[in-house]
Amino acid sequence: MQRDADIALRLARPDKEQSVIARRLARLPYAVYVPRGGKASRLPWISYEESMSSLPHVAWINRAIRSLGGSPALIVNDSEIALHAISQGYGRSLLPCLIAGREPALRRVSGATPVLERELWLLVNPSLRHLARIKAAVIWIEGLLGDSSKLGSAAVRRARADQGTDR
Repeated sequence: MQRDADIALRLARPDKEQSVIARRLARLPYAVYVPRGGKASRLPWISYEESMSSLPHVAWINRAIRSLGGSPALIVNDSEIALHAISQGYGRSLLPCLIAGREPALRRVSGATPVLERELWLLVNPSLRHLARIKAAVIWIEGLLGDSSKLGSAAVRRARADQGTDR
């Protein structure tokens, strides 16, 4: 960490040469989602930009597309954009279950077992780990992830509240 952040969440194990305190917080399951009412077999895939192809979920999608001999209908650079594209009927894609599973406009089609899992890591600057504000933030983050339904429902409530106040 280059003092950019006191605490960071990362979807990958940190490099060994980084001087941070790192702990794996959770494994985030991913599944294939389609718009509610959409037929998965008829929907094209939504994938990510080529520069993101080394990410595990993007590599999984690209393998699925190649196995069908097709090409993506839409290329995005963010999972939130993919989520909204799916909900609008543009196609299907792989999304984190924690988020997509709480979206009423989406339906999971890849079964109960996740097709992929990614690790979520907590990184803390070692020189700041003893500060009360750092300890409090770490405890709060761990509490949210200890009950993943709490994290998801809070995010949905915030999103709905933002829609009502954003003019």
